[in-house]
Amino acid sequence: MIMNPTSEHSNLRRRQALIRLSKIGALFLGHYGFSAFAATKSERKTDNKPVAETASETQLPTRPERLIRPDANLIAPLDHQLFNPATKRKIGIRIRLPITKEKTGLILYSPGLGSGLNNGAPWCEVWRNAGFVVVTLSHPVTNDDIWDISKQSLKSNLRDALAFPQYGLRVTDCKFVLDVCLADSDMKNFIDSERVGIAGHSYGALTVQSIAGQSNGPSQADPRIKAAIAFSPTAMSPAAANSMRTVKVPFFCVTGDHDNHVTFKNDTDSMRLGVELNKRKYVYKGLPSGKREQLVLTNADHMSFAGENLHGTPVKFSRDITATFEQEQQTWEKISQITSLFWQTHLRKNTTEADLKKYREAVKQRLGKDDEYIAD
Repeated sequence: MIMNPTSEHSNLRRRQALIRLSKIGALFLGHYGFSAFAATKSERKTDNKPVAETASETQLPTRPERLIRPDANLIAPLDHQLFNPATKRKIGIRIRLPITKEKTGLILYSPGLGSGLNNGAPWCEVWRNAGFVVVTLSHPVTNDDIWDISKQSLKSNLRDALAFPQYGLRVTDCKFVLDVCLADSDMKNFIDSERVGIAGHSYGALTVQSIAGQSNGPSQADPRIKAAIAFSPTAMSPAAANSMRTVKVPFFCVTGDHDNHVTFKNDTDSMRLGVELNKRKYVYKGLPSGKREQLVLTNADHMSFAGENLHGTPVKFSRDITATFEQEQQTWEKISQITSLFWQTHLRKNTTEADLKKYREAVKQRLGKDDEYIAD
């Protein structure tokens, strides 16, 4: 068989890039609890085996024929599955389109571990209503498939989700989805490519930190990103947080006064993951002055920022607060309003000092008496 040197060289470069991304991700393993991961690793002798591919080797179309069908109900979210031939990953996406006839900003949303397209729905919907195109991703291996224990245990699924390659692959997922959205003939009619933001929760926050310009190893910053929000961000130490100094876009850290650990559990298995609140606050301190904001909401824990109704059964996540679903909705409304103001201010062209002052005053008006907000 005759090999194509250009193709081989391209494949080699992609593999090398993924290896570099994996090394970067290794630095953040503590975010989900290194001791828990190590304990799982000691239980299995097959940990050195690669995680199974999430798609077959058969070439699939990169994207559906039309992301936006002519007869589509644009009020309802549009769900699709994209195939990245470079990584062999099937990436779920949910597109929310604003009711507007002019081009607007695009926001990518990266969910936390164990969550898929339903993650962050309250604020994603409000962002859409505020006039933005919002695209939520469902990342293979780390999404809600972890709850499928038909082939292996929950703990084993979590082990696969926390494997080093997944950190870099999630960043690659976001860049690929952004490529597809900006190239699609239908989406082009809705998106101003100069106004792109990214947000994410937990695992998604780590993804945001990397793609916004964190400097651990080779930079994974995407110059198309103009603003970022990290729900439950993490740096393992003040020194590690210094890697955020290279971020060049407005960056909003959103956390809660009980945003610490969380236990993933089913009837037979469980794993405690996460970090202490002070390590989430390190990220703000590491960011450059003039580009950073931090919101700490009262009576909010890690799963408050999942934006999903967790009050039903079975109970999959532990909670560190006691709140009714109605109280949780009030927290979501506050998150939605404040973050919408952030996007409206920072995903616009030529934001002035007067705009910033007006925005920060508007944020303060929406805070509860025990909420904390800082910006400089």
